[in-house]
Amino acid sequence: DRGEIDETGKEKFAGFGGGPDPFGGFRKRQGGQDPFGGGGFGGAEDILNEMFSSAFAGQRAGGGGGNPFSGQHQAHARHDNLDLELKAVVTIDDLMRGRTSVRLPTGKQVAVSIPPEAESGQVVRLKGQGNKSAGRHAGDALVTLVMKTDSKFARFGSDLRCDFSVSLETAVLGGKATVETVDGKLSVNIPAGTSSGKIFRLKGKGLPKKDGKFGDLLAVASIQLSEDDINSLTTHFNKAK
Repeated sequence: DRGEIDETGKEKFAGFGGGPDPFGGFRKRQGGQDPFGGGGFGGAEDILNEMFSSAFAGQRAGGGGGNPFSGQHQAHARHDNLDLELKAVVTIDDLMRGRTSVRLPTGKQVAVSIPPEAESGQVVRLKGQGNKSAGRHAGDALVTLVMKTDSKFARFGSDLRCDFSVSLETAVLGGKATVETVDGKLSVNIPAGTSSGKIFRLKGKGLPKKDGKFGDLLAVASIQLSEDDINSLTTHFNKAK
């Protein structure tokens, strides 16, 4: 009476775990017939078609454009890297001006702004100067700064250090000596009795700092003996003997 057996006495399918018949919707559309019965594999094909149709319909409703796998292709495209990696050799003069330049693979020369107190290995990003691909925004150029050793100046952050020559007469009696800075030559007062190795701090004659000011130049005195100085000293010591 509950419909658990058919007219031949065989048990009917009552769904998984005794629950509702999962093919009830298909039975209604097929006039109450068993979706797997009577037609070989035809019923199974109908079920698969229905399942895929539902999946594609849900994808279209979710904005997938009818392709349930389109999101995978889009994610892959987003991970493509169009950035371009370059290196720029930076001199003391470049640091002083706050800029240098690099040549792109296309041959185009592009200016690069150098931040104050930049260090070797620091990367500067140039927006939109990287590789290009149709239908996508251009990548960026990632420029790695490489500091070049200078023959005149040693760099310590925003401070610079250099040597300058002082004659024996000036070192003993006092006077003036010339110091070469990044901006040009500068005259420095040398007190009497200056010894070799004495450091003169020239305020604001270094490199740009992050606070907008400038570092210092540490000028190290190096007493130089001229031929006249050597002759005078030789004569003096001979008389002393």
